[in-house]
Amino acid sequence: MGLIILPNQTIKFLTPGETDFNTFNESCTQDGRVYCQPITRDTPTKFQILTSPQDGVNLVPSNGFFFNPCGVDWTCVGGWGITGNQAVNPGATPTSDFIAAVNLTAGQYYRVRVNVLGLSSPVPSSGLNPVLGGGTPLVPSVTNGASGMFTWFTQLNTVTANEINISLGVGVSVVINYVEVLEYTTPTVTVEDCEGNHLATITDLEFKDGYVVVNVDWSALAFMEDGCYKICVYPIGNGTNILNCYLLKESGDYLLLEDGCKIKLF
Repeated sequence: MGLIILPNQTIKFLTPGETDFNTFNESCTQDGRVYCQPITRDTPTKFQILTSPQDGVNLVPSNGFFFNPCGVDWTCVGGWGITGNQAVNPGATPTSDFIAAVNLTAGQYYRVRVNVLGLSSPVPSSGLNPVLGGGTPLVPSVTNGASGMFTWFTQLNTVTANEINISLGVGVSVVINYVEVLEYTTPTVTVEDCEGNHLATITDLEFKDGYVVVNVDWSALAFMEDGCYKICVYPIGNGTNILNCYLLKESGDYLLLEDGCKIKLF
């Protein structure tokens, strides 16, 4: 599992023999082929990376199912209980907590899913919100009358608690039978020169619905002279090990923005 650059995006690269882009013709080559796109400094670049779970292992104890009573996998406070392989709260109090320990890493992307069998709320806007890593509740809420599998994507910039907490609004009653936390492969996106020297790390990344949207503001990289550069994606395996830099070109597991890997900045 890892990262895939979505093909056929709006970025267009020159191919051998092309001289369009206002008669621009740059001789940047990679493996004997031309990979180049002219980009002016006031034109931002945006593309998407499809990311996937690192190993598909649910970080929640007992694979997210409620096989054990309260106090084994889950801490049950303020009305929460486990019966018949279901977690139930007939009416949440202000101190209701339903917490399981999970091993989390700051900076990583995660997908959270909760299967809701039924939910009733005295306030239409109040409901169920998972809280991962001790942070703020994930949105949107699961609200009155809702049921089914609900999914949230988030990046944990900080981790203050290695836990998942199923947070409820006061008075909310709910029945759930599955909770999932999956760690996703997190990319580092860099700009390098044609010799492979690192010049900048792109930090404007948005993680949503399993995709990472990369936003490159070239005007913010004023130190870069006119010339040819490479955009590279480093898949981070477990939060500490950085794998090889993958040039965005047609080869193996790192399929590219259409044809190429290099851009021409001017």
